[in-house]
Amino acid sequence: MLESLSCGLPVIAYKAKGPKDIIEDGVCGFTVNTEEQMIEKIIRFLGNPKQQESFRKAAAARAKHYDVDRILEQFMTDVGLRNCQ
Repeated sequence: MLESLSCGLPVIAYKAKGPKDIIEDGVCGFTVNTEEQMIEKIIRFLGNPKQQESFRKAAAARAKHYDVDRILEQFMTDVGLRNCQ
């Protein structure tokens, strides 16, 4: 999922732990509850070039929130291993 987003590829996934935490529904992809919802979202998305472009940009931006260096730096700060004198 993160690899797709980092390439600017919007993601559609079932609303479950993981996808629902990462995908901004209606911004960089979709989260759905059923197969029927998935089909509907895909059809609408493919028929909307403006939304496709918007989602591509948002997907790439969203992936940057999960950059390994950023996450590690935040972790080190949170556990008190950064800025120690």
